[in-house]
Amino acid sequence: VPTRGWSVDVQYALHTNNGLEVHHHAPFASVQYKVSGAVNCGELLTFVPSFYGRTLIGMEPTYPYFNCVGGILPSRYMPQQMPFVGIQHIELCENSMMVGAIEARFTVAKAHYVSAVGNLLIENDNFLNMFNFENPLVGFGLKYTYHTSLGPLTVLASGTNQTPLGGIYVS
Repeated sequence: VPTRGWSVDVQYALHTNNGLEVHHHAPFASVQYKVSGAVNCGELLTFVPSFYGRTLIGMEPTYPYFNCVGGILPSRYMPQQMPFVGIQHIELCENSMMVGAIEARFTVAKAHYVSAVGNLLIENDNFLNMFNFENPLVGFGLKYTYHTSLGPLTVLASGTNQTPLGGIYVS
């Protein structure tokens, strides 16, 4: 469980089916980015902020490369899938999407953690119009984690502003 530090990741991909075009159309590109960190606020509290997104550039991106969000793990169903607390499945997004997330993690006892989690999704087919914050999706959850010798055991109850009783996830 990270308690301090930051990481930055940026990826660019040019998508074609033959190296020059996509089904007789101009190729399109994708830019994916993520900034995440952990800020320790004493022995019992750690804030884990993150900011990530993906933008498709060009005309007519093909279905397998559409942006999508859902679940708590990235790339669970699709390589470009971004995590979003509150959505238990996968949902397609517009050509530009961005998520801001925060977790407040409390250490209850050795190897026992309780977290309040929140995230905000903004999206639009145009990157700059995304910042108009039209119809943002807000996700929230309460998470319990126990670290075992085999790895973490996690239970997450979550929802969104559109589906307040989203579901329970156990891993």
